[in-house]
Formats: sequence, structure tokens, C-alpha cells
Amino acid sequence: MRNPSPVTHERRISHRHPRKVSSFTWSRVPGACGSVTYRLFRRDMRGALHCSIIRFEQDKQDRCAMAQKLRSKRHELRDRVDTIDLHLLGVTQ
Repeated sequence: MRNPSPVTHERRISHRHPRKVSSFTWSRVPGACGSVTYRLFRRDMRGALHCSIIRFEQDKQDRCAMAQKLRSKRHELRDRVDTIDLHLLGVTQ
């Protein structure tokens, strides 16, 4: 396993604005004392924006654990928005 380079580390904690072109996007906001907040966004069929937020203390999380938690949070957001979309289609009640 390779050690992350300093450039990768800086990129991982630098600010990233959400993209405006897709149904799913995310942003990263560095906080005080090395914390990083990730905001996950997804649009439903109406175009309404739904958000999940997860915060990590940089020194207490390894990269793999952060990726697993972000993936889990993204799946939760996807399932929540899909439920709304199915309701809008009249498939579920």
C-alpha cells in the first residue's frame, strides 16, 4: 500500500464546490483544527435538492474508513431520494 503524497493530502482537505450538472454531487469544506465536512447532494425528479452532511476529524480517521462512511451515506441519500421519486411516479404510496 502506497503512502499518500503531500499533494494528495492537501487535495483531500481543500475546499471543493459542488458540480451543477449531475443528479448527484458533493462538496468538501475544511474546518477548524483539521476537520473536513463533506456535503452530499442529490436531486429528485422535481429538481428539489436533498442533502446529507458528514464531518470527519482529520487525525482520527484513516482514508479507507472515511471512504466507507461516505459510500454508506451516499447510498442512504440515494435510497431516500429514490423513495421520493417512486412516490412521485405513483408506484408506491
